[in-house]
Amino acid sequence: MSLRYRSVAYCVVALMLTAFGGEWAKAQAVDPLVVKMAANENEMLRTIGKYTPLVETYLQIVKKSDGTPVSDHYWLHRIELNRAIAINDTLYNDPGKQQSRFTKAMSLATLSIRRMPMSFSSSGFVEMLSPDIHGFDPKNYAIEFLHNEFLGGVRVAVYEVTPAKKTGYFRGRFWIDGDGHLVRFIGAFTTGGTDSHPTFTHFDSWRYFVNGMWLPAATYIEQTVPDGVLHGQIRIWGYGLEEKYHEYSSTSVTVSVDNAVDHSTEGVDVDQMTAMQEWKNLATDNIIDRMSRSGVLAPKGSFDKILDQIVVNLSIPNNLTFAEPVHCRIMLTTPIEATTVGNTILLSKGLIETLPNEESIASVIAFELAHLSKKVSVDTQYAFADSTLFANKEANKSFALGHSVKDDDDAARAAVEMLKKSMYADKLDNVSLYYQQMSLGVGKLRELYHPAMGDSLISLGGRPWLLAHLEDHSPRLEPDNPRQLAALPLGSNLVVDPWSSEVRLNDAPRLMPLTGDDKHPFAVVPVYFRLRFTPASAADGANRPGETPTAQAN
Repeated sequence: MSLRYRSVAYCVVALMLTAFGGEWAKAQAVDPLVVKMAANENEMLRTIGKYTPLVETYLQIVKKSDGTPVSDHYWLHRIELNRAIAINDTLYNDPGKQQSRFTKAMSLATLSIRRMPMSFSSSGFVEMLSPDIHGFDPKNYAIEFLHNEFLGGVRVAVYEVTPAKKTGYFRGRFWIDGDGHLVRFIGAFTTGGTDSHPTFTHFDSWRYFVNGMWLPAATYIEQTVPDGVLHGQIRIWGYGLEEKYHEYSSTSVTVSVDNAVDHSTEGVDVDQMTAMQEWKNLATDNIIDRMSRSGVLAPKGSFDKILDQIVVNLSIPNNLTFAEPVHCRIMLTTPIEATTVGNTILLSKGLIETLPNEESIASVIAFELAHLSKKVSVDTQYAFADSTLFANKEANKSFALGHSVKDDDDAARAAVEMLKKSMYADKLDNVSLYYQQMSLGVGKLRELYHPAMGDSLISLGGRPWLLAHLEDHSPRLEPDNPRQLAALPLGSNLVVDPWSSEVRLNDAPRLMPLTGDDKHPFAVVPVYFRLRFTPASAADGANRPGETPTAQAN
């Protein structure tokens, strides 16, 4: 090319860049931190491909006018995060058939409401664990730096993200720490849908720093739909389950005898009652162990001790005695339920989250203590090892631990009598308010109140069991009164570690609502974490390039 024509070509390029305001050139200049983030993101997806965490999705559709529930939806999956998403059969309550593997086009079909009735693809919500579950490539986006800020104690750079293609790619905002790790992203996957009939939902996805890496932990979903407004949460836990039990089975075991009971001085024979009790204990142990391995049951923790103290508070004034101590454990699922396995009371996480005070917690424990006082026995078929030889994904479908309708009715009556003889006797008005609030959602929040394995707190007639026996304590429910907290939103009270599945009490101070609209009983609310460093990794309060922060999320 001659110098003359080359000069003309340069002028044309310069005019093009000027005409487009330099936007094209700016889009091609990828920020080094974004490049590092993309590499970290793709490495994270490869790394967690060896884990099979549980992913729970709970959705509520509420009226725009007053926020009252219209319907709800629930899925519990065990997934494999790899090159594509492999979703195993659901652990509980997935009414539709699920494909085992999804192409990019299929797996991004999060919400399809082009025709009524509204339908959801549970697999699509899992896509929200990453801005591109198949691998993030900055070349597919224009990514513009906005500003720096702090998420708790973690200093992050905030970017605006615009996809180059119109369909199937993430559009929104990134929060990236100084080492190039994506810790939060807000937006939606682009589509050809309309504002009133979108194909994808908007979401806010958060990461949690555990076991040396940032892992998907929770996502909040919000979207206007024809029936109202969709609110949802995705919770992920149990990353470390298989590694934990693999270590137990593949390494040498040192047995501690500190808590063992020495029977060496006793006779070699046992009586029939002892044999029967040991048989029941074996069935109980098999169930508890299987639920723990599947990730449905949280490990023993400090919060269990709080619940155990409530058992004592009820047992002593009611002269309740049991052959073995009664303990409480937490099921990590959202549906509101409780049950017993042997002398263990199981309470769901969703139940504990919505109970606003100790007396309300005590009412549910009293309900299950009443079952135990009737000597309702565990199904001893579970004493046979083959009875619990099923896949982890089938855990919620394989145990039937609920009691009969008559037993529940009798237990509710006995529970109220227990409460009247206990330290909670003068607080039964608060207990009544909780069940009054619960009754308002009966028929609408069917998935929330439908038990997976245990006892529903609602009778077949649609009235909470205990409320029917609290006629003497019927204060007026005041939805507009911010000082009357009948029930809490989902997500209150408890924090679950995504790696270990351990449960702890949320130590954040509880702010009082300013208006009745701030209360949100039994509702799905946004997710927010305060990420923080340990002192050893953040001497100046900000992450340094090249350092991997040790952070926690509240």
